[in-house]
Amino acid sequence: MAKAMHIGLPPKALTIMLSSKKGAGHGNTYMLNMMLHNNADVNSVETLVAAVVIIWSPVTAALTALALEAYKQRCPDIKYGYGGDPSYLTTDRYCELVYHELSHAIHYAAVGDNWWLKLGLAENKNPGIGSYGECCTNYAPRIALAEGWAYYMGHLMADQKWGMGSTAFPEQGDFDTDRFMLNFAPTASFSSHINFLESFDPTRSDDPNHWIPKGLLYDLSDGGTEPAESHISDNVSGFRPEQFFNALQSGTPDVNAFKQTLLSQNHNYQRDQVISLFHQYGY
Repeated sequence: MAKAMHIGLPPKALTIMLSSKKGAGHGNTYMLNMMLHNNADVNSVETLVAAVVIIWSPVTAALTALALEAYKQRCPDIKYGYGGDPSYLTTDRYCELVYHELSHAIHYAAVGDNWWLKLGLAENKNPGIGSYGECCTNYAPRIALAEGWAYYMGHLMADQKWGMGSTAFPEQGDFDTDRFMLNFAPTASFSSHINFLESFDPTRSDDPNHWIPKGLLYDLSDGGTEPAESHISDNVSGFRPEQFFNALQSGTPDVNAFKQTLLSQNHNYQRDQVISLFHQYGY
């Protein structure tokens, strides 16, 4: 990866909420304070707050409770949960969560309120099981783009901070039932975070979120041999985080548009191989 990434946070300070409530350990990037700041002419602030939080709540969340919690905390941009366990706050897994949500905030800064509200609506309305619903709906490609970017950046930055001091974590299974989980641990060459990105299997049917391309951007940038467990043939290398962000900045609405923009902005670099890789991820 490049020594410096010219990817900036929103110009105004983010409002962060730390939640100890059950179900935490997950985050939400509402961008409420930013949206309110950008919409000073809104007559009813409470209505906007409730509407945005309800849109942005996970599909399985108790919407009313989340809206009330967010409103009491003065309209957070990001909510970080830790499940009431303070020791979790010092782990590399929590570090990855922080970077994941900050990556969403960076994406919001690039695309603005309208794009972000459409994403929230998609995540709220997409039917099906898992954290993000079904793979093959009109809502899914927008969700896949936003979450694929955040998973990539979250694990990439956690790797840079923790390296081989990272710890194992479960993924690629059913988080709702805690079944079929795989354990991603450090290897002789990679941290647990890079091991996960490199080994992510988009065909794994036991993972209801397998259609979120959590390993795609890393596959576009790495130059190594793909592990057999990923079921991916990766012949692409050389892309950088800045190039991914530049493609996001154009306001691309979904994964397929992102693919075309990425190729167009980079003179169709490895075009056939890039198209093949996206296809293996279902796009």
